Amino acid sequence: GDRGMFNAKVIERIEELKLEYIAGVKMRQDWDVKEIVLENRAPFETVTENLKVKLVELGEERHIVCRNEEEAKRDQAVREEIVSELREKIAKGPRKMIGNTGYRRYVRIEKDALHIDEEKIASEKKFDGIYVLRTNTDLSEKEAALAYTGLWQEERALREIKTNLRIRPEYLVR
Repeated sequence: GDRGMFNAKVIERIEELKLEYIAGVKMRQDWDVKEIVLENRAPFETVTENLKVKLVELGEERHIVCRNEEEAKRDQAVREEIVSELREKIAKGPRKMIGNTGYRRYVRIEKDALHIDEEKIASEKKFDGIYVLRTNTDLSEKEAALAYTGLWQEERALREIKTNLRIRPEYLVR
């Protein structure tokens, strides 16, 4: 499942039902993941040309850190573009851009002035191309990562099914 589907209660219920799962983790919101899992210095193992993985265990929780070099380059380019636009907008007058969540992430407000938070920009680099999975399966970290990367195929199939059904209210006339 995707990051948006899982929280502690959902995982607890899945485990109560003795079901297996591979779940994406919200890296920036989960302290254990952000401060312990991502800081683990174990080496990555290559799965495919653009996918590397490593297993990090926290007690009984198995976390698989995945790194995609292509995605890391994309993440860096997006961040650099946002920061560049942010610098321009601050120079012109900061009031109009504060509602943009992409910008707000890199802004620090001090005494009615906006500043670019260079520390935040630097700390965001550790997330480039990284995603973390949590699983209770017996799959190896490589197998779990490959299974998770197949999620896009299931999502696409569901989208296609919903599109073709064109579900709408039906009215019967006598």
